[in-house]
Amino acid sequence: KNASIGKENNKQTPNTNTISAIPTPTTTSNISIDTPHFHTNDDDHINPYAPKLTLSGYETTPSKQILQEMSEKELSKVVQFRIYRPNIGEICWSGETDVRNLNLDDIVKIEPKEVFVYHDIDEDNKPPKGSGLNKHAIITLWNMFPKSKN
Repeated sequence: KNASIGKENNKQTPNTNTISAIPTPTTTSNISIDTPHFHTNDDDHINPYAPKLTLSGYETTPSKQILQEMSEKELSKVVQFRIYRPNIGEICWSGETDVRNLNLDDIVKIEPKEVFVYHDIDEDNKPPKGSGLNKHAIITLWNMFPKSKN
């Protein structure tokens, strides 16, 4: 608030107060117009660019929650993206991986003793080699033992 005593022609006008309210500009911090972040404090909000993964027992690194909070730009170059099922197996894509708009429920299957990526997807619908999840990855399967000779 800015209060001042009104003056007219250099003469003080007694008992006349002028109060003006100066609007305070609203500022936002940590928000970029180019790369918006999506905050998931509201359970109803879903980041439209984040990969979809609803299959029970599947986890990712970074976590599904962190992926939901990432901007589209950040999701286009996730470093060391990993999807796994504890005690079964994992797939890790080295370097930067574009995970935007991926439906991991349809793309990745990790089962005991086997892993599938783009298994039930037509060649025409797969991304070109070297992009998306259609690139070099390290696959680890746990709890695998050689067959006994008996």
